[in-house]
Amino acid sequence: GFTAKDKEGRAYTFDTGPSFFSGLNPDLPPKLSNPLRSVLDAIGEPLPCIPYTTFGLSFPEGDFLHTSDFTNLLEQVSTLPNKNTNQQQEELASWENLMDLMQPLADTVEAMPTAALRTDVGVALTTAPFLPKLLQSSGGNPLNNLQLTKPFQSLLNRAGIQKQSFTQRWLDVLCFCLSGLPASGTITAEMAMMMGEFYEPNAIMDCPIGGAKAIVDALVKGIEKHGGKVFVNTPVQQIQVQDGKATGVIYKSKKKRKTNDNNNNDNK
Repeated sequence: GFTAKDKEGRAYTFDTGPSFFSGLNPDLPPKLSNPLRSVLDAIGEPLPCIPYTTFGLSFPEGDFLHTSDFTNLLEQVSTLPNKNTNQQQEELASWENLMDLMQPLADTVEAMPTAALRTDVGVALTTAPFLPKLLQSSGGNPLNNLQLTKPFQSLLNRAGIQKQSFTQRWLDVLCFCLSGLPASGTITAEMAMMMGEFYEPNAIMDCPIGGAKAIVDALVKGIEKHGGKVFVNTPVQQIQVQDGKATGVIYKSKKKRKTNDNNNNDNK
């Protein structure tokens, strides 16, 4: 996000989108796929959120209302002068095909919490409780999950979504919002969680009160509450490691940052 000001000096803050905030609402059950919610729960810092179910879209064709029922959006688009009934039916059919293909992949992403993944042999212990659900979500064939590593566009092609259709362009927009690339450059795993949460029945999205800044404030509060300290504008020179564990940080002092004196260090 960033902040801009108009000519009268009034500030407007542009924040991140719903995919980043998804699952943060402490009044709703946590989602295993959201590691940030897991961290906030662990440090005991719930983040008050405002739930919402719709948002507005502005396209060259006009302004539309987005809901968890994408067919509603297609019906709005179908009223445009250059649309016909056959096009609408084709887009509806291809969308349903896509949802059928996406559902097991979304279940797979949800089945394995990010917090359980690690890079050492301990991963066998942390992931073991979730393996049965992971196997079930893949239809008994783990190879089905390889689709998660492929470009999202390959799934759209399988679903029969036409290149110049509104559905294709809308999904390219979603991919760009998430990864900065169209569907052809976004891996399916990135979209699996978003699609599952955007378009599940009665989907609810969350907006933290205070926006992304509220997340940072909650994390800092949780760290300080447990005896930690947060240093800002503090370049780190070295992380001290003993017996494979981080035991401290060597950072550059303020004097050093100002004078660029590489011989003056403080230990923390």
